[in-house]
Amino acid sequence: MLLLLATYLSKYHTFFAVFNYLSLRAILGVLTALVISLLIGNKVIVLLQRLQIGQAVRDDGCTIPFIQSRYANDGWSINYFLHHGQYAFVG
Repeated sequence: MLLLLATYLSKYHTFFAVFNYLSLRAILGVLTALVISLLIGNKVIVLLQRLQIGQAVRDDGCTIPFIQSRYANDGWSINYFLHHGQYAFVG
């Protein structure tokens, strides 16, 4: 609806022709979502906490004992390979 209004108004004022660009409308949509989330985000979180709506925390996790790495950015696959990779080459 707003696009139709901007298209109609662009006949009278050339400024409204800028709303025909898809990139501008995408940026404005993202900014609108950001403003809405900043305005009512905390209120929604407080409401959900008051209603006790949340996720259950599971206590069953991975049972594979990983070695401690000195590098913080090592992925789980490197640690898994160090533990169990030796069996891949035994044949």
